Amino acid sequence: MKKLFAVTLCLFFTLTVFAACAEQTEHPKETPNPASDFEYSDDRNGGIIILSCLSQEEHVVIPTEIDGKPVTKLAGMSFSYKTPNLVYVSIPGSVKEIDFQAFWKCANLETVVLHEGLEKIGNGAFMACSALSNISLPQSIIELGDNVFDTCTALTQINLPKNLSIIGNEVFQNSGLESLNIENGITYLGTAMFFNTQLKEVTIPESVKYISYSTFGACEQLESITLNEGLIEISSFAFSNTAIEQIILPNTIQKIDELAFLECHSLNKVYFDGDAPGNYLVNQYEDYYHPRYTVYYHDGAIGFSSPEWMGYKTELW
Repeated sequence: MKKLFAVTLCLFFTLTVFAACAEQTEHPKETPNPASDFEYSDDRNGGIIILSCLSQEEHVVIPTEIDGKPVTKLAGMSFSYKTPNLVYVSIPGSVKEIDFQAFWKCANLETVVLHEGLEKIGNGAFMACSALSNISLPQSIIELGDNVFDTCTALTQINLPKNLSIIGNEVFQNSGLESLNIENGITYLGTAMFFNTQLKEVTIPESVKYISYSTFGACEQLESITLNEGLIEISSFAFSNTAIEQIILPNTIQKIDELAFLECHSLNKVYFDGDAPGNYLVNQYEDYYHPRYTVYYHDGAIGFSSPEWMGYKTELW
């Protein structure tokens, strides 16, 4: 009986230590690194700009203040190439801007903790961070530059906060995105924003007015797109080379380019929920590139014709 108790007690302590170690691994230290781990300078507004990280640790926690002044910005290329061991970084809410290529090619970086207060992430800030899989954009973010998460192949999901109002080109191009949530409040989706990602289905919120050039182009696994009432314009190649089989265009659509569906060889049904768009751009490409879908429209809708419209077979729905 005593032996059984001793074995049980030993097992309990072993499991407790294991759990503690697992928790420590899962939640790295949050003690800020000392100021000596950084090169920095004053900005013009009484804050501190981090110019370079000198630490070679795997985990870096950027301090909120240095020399009694708030850390407000990470300069361009401040971590790129200089922190080859970096796996985890926590950026305080005092930081308003992460400048261009700040973490470019930090190949081992897996987790980035962003706090409320951050407003801008510059061009290519996390580009080619191939191991980056854990990052959440705070609600305070209002601007994403070009190629911010380009080629982040381990990044499989993202939420785009509603206050995001300035969106660059190719933001998530060539990333591993499989799941996407776009909050209501965003008004447009940028050029090639999700080009060549692994998205399978997307729902566009009612606030979005414009879907830009090649936004979802080359998303070969994309099978389902739910468009919103309020959408005004769909640019060329917006959904080119995707796997969608049918799509409903809302009655608010005013302009759409025929090339939006270029090389969508599975597309067979396009439903127009209102009148024919006043600005339907027709392009002369070889038939191979054009999906030969059927256009469906409501009885009484203005601008459509039967049995064909713009070279497409038509039917009522």
